[in-house]
Amino acid sequence: MYSGVIIKESLQNPSILGALDTSNIRVVEIDNPAPDQSPTWTLIDFEIPEEKVQGAAELFASALKSGTWYIDMNNAEEVYVIFKGKILKYKKGDEDGKNRIKEYARSLGTPESQLGWGE
Repeated sequence: MYSGVIIKESLQNPSILGALDTSNIRVVEIDNPAPDQSPTWTLIDFEIPEEKVQGAAELFASALKSGTWYIDMNNAEEVYVIFKGKILKYKKGDEDGKNRIKEYARSLGTPESQLGWGE
């Protein structure tokens, strides 16, 4: 099972939330939003069965807003980090893979403090 958190404000198409197994919705204020990000985020936990992870990643890649936003999800072995139109992944423990994704996020202007994802 893969799990992650979606920031509702990151979605160009929030209707995708209806297709997910979601739980634990909360609203937080962010100290370090990028210029294209709202300072108030609605965080929604989700789970995806392993056999549906690629389809979910494709759905996320099409539903995200352009810019600094991403959705990450992981299981015991692998991490997906999905940006608008781009699906990236690496095996847990693969520092080179993780750093390549961080470099891509930095190139989009994602703040350094937002470059931690489930591992």
